[in-house]
Amino acid sequence: MKQPTAVHVSWLKRSDGEGGGVEKFAAYLKQALTEKGWSVAVVSWSDMPQHERYDRQDLPNPDKALLLGTWLDGPAFGVAYDVAVSDGYWGLGITSHPVMPVVHGTWAEMHARMGMRFGLEVQRQGEAFNAPNAYPVACSAASARELRRHHGRAATATIYHGIDLCAFHPRDEALPGPPWIILQAAGKNAKKGAKLLRPIADMLGPDYQIEYLNASIGEEAEAFRRGHVFLHPTYHEGNAYACLEAMATGLPVVTTAAGVFEDIPYSQPKRGSQTRVGFTLPVGSRAEDFALAVRLACCERTALGAGARRWAEQHANMTDFADSWDRLLREIVGEER
Repeated sequence: MKQPTAVHVSWLKRSDGEGGGVEKFAAYLKQALTEKGWSVAVVSWSDMPQHERYDRQDLPNPDKALLLGTWLDGPAFGVAYDVAVSDGYWGLGITSHPVMPVVHGTWAEMHARMGMRFGLEVQRQGEAFNAPNAYPVACSAASARELRRHHGRAATATIYHGIDLCAFHPRDEALPGPPWIILQAAGKNAKKGAKLLRPIADMLGPDYQIEYLNASIGEEAEAFRRGHVFLHPTYHEGNAYACLEAMATGLPVVTTAAGVFEDIPYSQPKRGSQTRVGFTLPVGSRAEDFALAVRLACCERTALGAGARRWAEQHANMTDFADSWDRLLREIVGEER
């Protein structure tokens, strides 16, 4: 029986030195599908011949996606494959293979919330999700709502991300404090709430230190274990790997009701299968509200951290991730044949 082959296509990849969420997804997908008997190629813009020439033309990313997809769809690519999985519109130029565009973020919803005009990026996302050969996949209930509400398309499936729970494990011994180390991964990214970090730090005072995660590829797990709480005041998400990794390492999460975290009962006591894992605030909340939530999370860090780890084990494990993607891709490839 012929080995099935898949291609993941996006702007960047981990071998380019990029450690973001989309790039992590591609690496985890390759790991999961390889274990299920697939051959997987991870392709990015840097793999396309003469991409430097187009870089000099300062093309917008949606136009680069069309060029990359057209190359992947033709004989010049040189790899026969059955299906492509893309980061949103990055599979747009592929027309002769089934494409599974992943709805990684609630990009259009963020524009709507902030009163921003839908630009070329949002328009091309809609084109990709509604292409005749597209089978869009949501990574959370929130990204499925994004797809339906803003692009008029139902998700073919909703598959939560999986992470390496063996690598991302809690500390063996409790971390003492104060000072309380509050980790964040926003850096200078305004969409992740970077402008709130300084005001939050000022309100927390000297017993709390907000530190950038600042982890190199492969060193993220150890970086998370140096903190007490993870702070993520973001404006939009799909299923943020940073939050999943923080929870897996036993850190309570203080974040906004964006992405997968719209549907986690953060501030509710455990009822049935529900688990309290931290605190959530409305998108756009004030710095003083985040500061209060951070203080509460530090006070309840042991119980919240244990709940966070349990949630990750139930909803972000690699077994479910691999089984779901393998089953879906085999179903789509079978239909197309």
